[in-house]
Amino acid sequence: NSMNSDVNTPTRLFTFNILPSGLYVDNILAELRRELREECDYTLEAAKLQRYRDLLKQNPRLGFFDTPSLIPDLCTRNVLTMSYVSGIPVNTLEAQGLPQAVRDRVATNLFSLTLTELFQWRFMQTDPNFANFLYNREQDKVFLVDFGAAREYDAAFTETYFRIIDAARQDDKGTVLRLSKEIGFLTGEENDLMFNAHCTSVSILAEPFAASGAYDFRKAQIPTRIGANVDVMLKNRRRPPPTPIYSLHRRLSGLYLGCAQMGAAVHAKPLLEGLRAA
Repeated sequence: NSMNSDVNTPTRLFTFNILPSGLYVDNILAELRRELREECDYTLEAAKLQRYRDLLKQNPRLGFFDTPSLIPDLCTRNVLTMSYVSGIPVNTLEAQGLPQAVRDRVATNLFSLTLTELFQWRFMQTDPNFANFLYNREQDKVFLVDFGAAREYDAAFTETYFRIIDAARQDDKGTVLRLSKEIGFLTGEENDLMFNAHCTSVSILAEPFAASGAYDFRKAQIPTRIGANVDVMLKNRRRPPPTPIYSLHRRLSGLYLGCAQMGAAVHAKPLLEGLRAA
């Protein structure tokens, strides 16, 4: 009840026309309620943690990552018990004085993990809180914690999303628009302002995967550049985004912001092309 009360506050703002209609607040709040209910069920989170841990073990190339070990006998619906892990949030690596090579390696591995989660496992930890990604200097690995927001994605959704990013990095706007209608971003009845703002934003999101060399996230200022199109999209959107986009773009935004805060550069293009070849 307390959660529902908190979540309903933005709804009251919406009724007073304080929030723009293009936000489709009802859809956002419905997804938020679902996530909060799941995150308060520690039996479910324990299952997600174990599933994720098993997936990591099956992928030796992701050995840079680890999770706490679950202690099942001490877990209930209201209590989650696991082994202790330590590290520093990945976005603080530069402030902690870690060298460029370490920051680039951490960022590159985070990109590899994210692409694997989305396009191979279709099971992603979607909470971008940097305290959930802890770099341990002594072991030179990142510990992943808090799997309450981990979720599955439909195969058709992830395949179409991959094709959108692949088309955008090749500047194929026609395919981006066609697939965006197929996945549910657009109805096809939007005006040119919306089409252009959408294509521009997707192209910016895909930039790291088009760069021939290491992509400098701090210099690129991706959040600022995409943000410049938000007002146009809110005013001209004809339908809410597909529901999985909320959690997916939350994680991707966190990834890009974290790389910028680390001052990291990533060779992202071969990572995506490697998945396409697979």
